[in-house]
This record gives sequence, structure tokens and C-alpha cells, in this order.
Amino acid sequence: MNRIHTKVNSEIVKYFISVSFSSAANSASALAIYWYVLQTTEKVSILVLTGVLQSLPAMFAVFISTFANKKGSKFLMTVSDFIRTMLFILITITCNSSIGVSVAVLVNILLQVFEQLRTAATTTIIPDIVQNSKISSWVGISNSVTAAFELIGITIGGFLFDKFNYLILFLIISVLFAFSSLFSSMLQSRASINEDNGDLNFSFIDTIKHIARSKVLIGIIILAVIVNISFAPLDIMLTTFVHSVLKEGAMIYGFMDGGLTGGMILGSLLFGIVASKWRIKPIVVFGFLGCSVILFGLSFTSNWLISIIEVSGLGVLMAFVDSSMDAWLLEMVPENGRIAMFTTVTSLFTVAAPIGTGLLGFILSKTNISLVLLLMSLMILVGVSVATKLREEE
Repeated sequence: MNRIHTKVNSEIVKYFISVSFSSAANSASALAIYWYVLQTTEKVSILVLTGVLQSLPAMFAVFISTFANKKGSKFLMTVSDFIRTMLFILITITCNSSIGVSVAVLVNILLQVFEQLRTAATTTIIPDIVQNSKISSWVGISNSVTAAFELIGITIGGFLFDKFNYLILFLIISVLFAFSSLFSSMLQSRASINEDNGDLNFSFIDTIKHIARSKVLIGIIILAVIVNISFAPLDIMLTTFVHSVLKEGAMIYGFMDGGLTGGMILGSLLFGIVASKWRIKPIVVFGFLGCSVILFGLSFTSNWLISIIEVSGLGVLMAFVDSSMDAWLLEMVPENGRIAMFTTVTSLFTVAAPIGTGLLGFILSKTNISLVLLLMSLMILVGVSVATKLREEE
């Protein structure tokens, strides 16, 4: 028994090392490419184009997942980060050439595909790694580690970019992805699903049919789409809020953004504790309701210190919503279709994000930030209404 327990602990350690390297590299990669494009071209229009194009490959990940579902989560974690290692080596080689920016923009599109696949695999492998432990608690811990190392990655990445140059940062990111891929390959998980059994292989059509047959899955997807539409433009809204309402500068925004990230880390850890005592549905309802209340309060706030406290609380509750949705899906989705299902659902979320940014950004341009925050609060209340009508099991 002790040998089995030691083996499980060893797998958990390797899993979190892989997640840490991958999360830090991913957040640093976004910063590195965006600032490289801006610094090299000195054109904001090219930077905006880079951001818009990265949202296009969402559906490609769905079709790739059909193949990847047969290979298993370990395979997907290992290969996605290995490919990203190669992509950053390519950027490193070409960044000082005439085609450097074009390569970076195209590579950034591919990076988003493999990040979606990696994210799905990181969640779907958890039941295999922790075995009989409380899955929802480990989802919360995994999300907190991801958020913490994303913060570390973007902070250190910004320092390295300013202190040295993009070439050094590109090389470091490729090394981080390589280490992540290595530790993923060392995991002793069920690496594949029997490909000879047609009932076990979820095709794209099988995935859609499975979703369509489940009212709970449809409800969870609607909830998640509401989350993505509501929170997709949050950075833009907070920037506008600090500038136009608080009349403060980048330093206060930095404190606010740090508070949001810190809240998400704390919230993911707290979720691991709460999930061991509560059912998932009450956590979802509490998270949505809390987010709505805080956004409502923020729309009437004009003090920067109170605003930072409110946004930190928002981060905690956003982590509750995010982790509980992952855990709920893991409980609902059959083991043989986890990767295909998670990637499909993640892709739908990705498609919802630009809709939210465009819609709320347009309303912001016609009205004011306080009204938009109130609208976001109202949209999340719709999510509460949906959540209260869902059953936890079907």
C-alpha cells in the first residue's frame, strides 16, 4: 500500500512540475511575442492584428482533439509542449531577419491551438494522477499552481525582455516548454485508449451528439459562455475604470491587476478546501452571485484602495467559478471522451471571448464604464439563474 501511495505522490510531483514550467512559459510567450511585434514594427495596428488572429484557430483544436483523444492526456501534454519548444526555436532563429515578425504572428496562432489542447489535457489527466482522491480538490490546486506560475512567468518575462532582449527571452521560453514536455513524458498515466474499440473513440460528431443529449452539459456550456462573454474584456474595463473613474495611472492599475491574479491564486486554493465539503452546484451559484455583487459594487466605487480590495475578491470568486466548472465537467464527461469533450467546450469558450470583447467594448464606446460594469453584473445574474436550474448528476 505504501509503495502505491509513494508512486501516486511521485506522479503528482511530476505533474505539477510540468504544469509549472508550461504555465510560466505560456504566459511569458504572450508577453514576448506582443512586445517583440510592437518593438520591431512600432505599429499598434500590427499588434492588434496579432491579438485578433490568435482567436481564429479555436475550432482547429476541436478536430485535432478527435485524434488526440485516442492517444490520451499524457501524449497530448508531452507533444503540445514539445511542438511549442520547436516553434520558439524557430522564432529565435528568425527574429532578427526580415521575416521575423511574420513568423512570430503565424507562430502565435499555432501556439494558441496547442495551448488549448494542453489545457484540456492538463485537466483531463487529473483523475488518472490522483486516482481515488477528491478530484475537485485537485482541480482547484492545479488551477492555483497554473495561476501562480502564469504570474511568475509574465513578471520575470517582462524583466528579462527589458533587461536583456527578446532573443534571450525566446530561448528561455523554449527551454521551459522543453522541460515541461520532458516531465509530462515521465508520467505513469494510462497513455492511450484502446483504438480497436469503436465505442471508446469519440469523434467530433460523437462529441456533439453527447453534448446534445445532456441537458446538464448544455447548461454548463451556457454558463461557461456567459462567463467568457462577461469577463473577456475585463482587462480593458479595468484599464478604463482606473483612468476615467479613479483618475489614476498605470501603477494603480498594476496593483489592481496583481490583486486580481493574487485573488485567483487564493481562490483556487480555497476551492480545493471548499470542494471537499460542499457539492459543486452550490459553489457555482455562490461564485456567480459573488461576482455579480462585486461588479455591482465596483460600478459605484471611486476610491482606488476599495477598488483593489473589490477586484481581489472578484479574483477569488472567478477562481471558484473556473475550478468548479472544470470539476463539474470531469464528473459529467465519460472517461473515454474527456479530451475531445474538454477541447470542444474550450473552443466554444474561445469563440465567445471576442464576442464579449466586441459587444461590451462597443457599449463602452457609446456609454460609460460604470454602466458597462452594471451590465456585466446583470449578465452574470443570468448565469446564476441558469445554474440554479441545473442538476449535478444526470
